Amino acid sequence: MPGDFRQRPLPAPSPVSADGDHRAELSVENARGGATAKLTYRLTRGGRPLDGVEPDLGADGHLVALREGDLAFRHVHPEESHEPGVIRFGAELPSPGRYRLFLRYRHGGAVRTVAHTLEVAR
Repeated sequence: MPGDFRQRPLPAPSPVSADGDHRAELSVENARGGATAKLTYRLTRGGRPLDGVEPDLGADGHLVALREGDLAFRHVHPEESHEPGVIRFGAELPSPGRYRLFLRYRHGGAVRTVAHTLEVAR
């Protein structure tokens, strides 16, 4: 069914995103096109590390990265981590540009999603 589509710009990059009283702080290393970026999410609730992240579809979290413009995407599974409230990913982002990252995780029986905008350099 045809519709009226209006592309909106991505929000500016910010290291912190929230879902209610849950916060996710993203730190990034090596965010270059064609390289594997190291993405570390530190999850907190009420200012404390989030203990008890529950498996969701067999993993501590799932990450989807959508490239601005053409919506090319990546679905990434986390690396093993034994640090409470920390979820790490190695994500190969194919080209420079801006990506919208969506992290999905489960805590307290509820699935939560947080979003970040990431600038990937050449």
